[in-house]
Amino acid sequence: MAITNIHSILRPGGEAFLYVPFFFQFHDIMDYHRFTITELARMVSGFSEAKIFVPGNGTDVGYGWVVWDVISYGKIRSLPRLHSALASIVNRALELAVRVWYRRKARPFTLDQAIFFAVNLNYNHGFCAWVRK
Repeated sequence: MAITNIHSILRPGGEAFLYVPFFFQFHDIMDYHRFTITELARMVSGFSEAKIFVPGNGTDVGYGWVVWDVISYGKIRSLPRLHSALASIVNRALELAVRVWYRRKARPFTLDQAIFFAVNLNYNHGFCAWVRK
C-alpha cells in the first residue's frame, strides 16, 4: 500500500528512494510477508524506471557501510575513501566472527553463504530502491 501511495502522489518524472530492512532472522506471529530483493523489484514494477541495490559503493557494500553511514548521519559520504576503509574493517571483523561461529557446528549452508548473509543482509541491513514515475 505504501508503494502504491508513493506512486500515486509522485508527479510524472518524480523520483523516490526506498529502503527496506531485511530481518530474515526475525519471526513473529505477525510475520506474514518477507521482503526480498525480488519481491521489492516486483512491488516497484509499476514505475517507469527502478533500480534495486544493496547500500554501498560496489566493493564496500554491506553492514559496515550502513554502520558508518548511520554513525556519521551520512556525513561520511563526503569522504568516500575513508567510508570504504572503515566499512571494510567492520565487514572483515564480522566475517571473522562468522568464520569462528561457523566452525563450531555443522551448518546446512556453506561458509561463503554464511558470510554473505552476515555482511550483506543481517541486522539493520536491507535493500534500496530508486524509482521514477
